[in-house]
Amino acid sequence: MTAITIYLNRNDPKDIQIKDPDGAIDLTTITRIDLIKEGCSLIISSSTPEESGMFDWTAGNGILRLELGALDIEPGTYTFTLMLYSATWPLGIPWNKLTISFVDICPV
Repeated sequence: MTAITIYLNRNDPKDIQIKDPDGAIDLTTITRIDLIKEGCSLIISSSTPEESGMFDWTAGNGILRLELGALDIEPGTYTFTLMLYSATWPLGIPWNKLTISFVDICPV
């Protein structure tokens, strides 16, 4: 499980590397990425226009950049499932769990 901290209302990109036992995976065939909060009470999706800019997997070497600082979420720590979609995985394949701590320091 990967753990990251996101500072709300701040420019705070985080890079994570998507890997399998053979190393970094090729993300060029990925068509969509979702973060699904435990309990399914929140889905953050690259397919949603207002959230699409929060995901970037074009850097190569399995790097996924998350820019979640503008997300409207209560500060706290949440567990998400990282779901990857492609032509091969049209229903999505659960890849990994992420623990994300959202911190609000001096709200702007």
